[in-house]
Amino acid sequence: MPRNGDTLLLPALSDNSLAKIALGLRDNAASQWVFQALAQDVRIIALHHPDAAMPSAYLAQLSRYQETLRQFGIRMMGQPAAPQASVSHSAVVTAVTVRDVRLHSEDTLRVRPGTLITPAARVR
Repeated sequence: MPRNGDTLLLPALSDNSLAKIALGLRDNAASQWVFQALAQDVRIIALHHPDAAMPSAYLAQLSRYQETLRQFGIRMMGQPAAPQASVSHSAVVTAVTVRDVRLHSEDTLRVRPGTLITPAARVR
């Protein structure tokens, strides 16, 4: 295991391991190494190349996982999981809850691809 001052390089981080690390799961070798390295203040570089042919909602979730790893202090290399959408001056909704549905006055609520819709909001 790397020590302080070393670098842990993950040259082919899978979507599965990316998700597990972002969610705090430590049930495979890559995720265990990452959390040990984080605990020892070891620099971590991860290369992740998502399959661009996957559905946009899947790529958006991978992008959020990549951002979580960056917040952990992990340097992410490779292509981003989803292209950055241009942001208008209005607020961008990334999740829709049952409260949002109840407050919405129209019959139809339009959301962007990749928006998380909670189970309770789907039923409404």
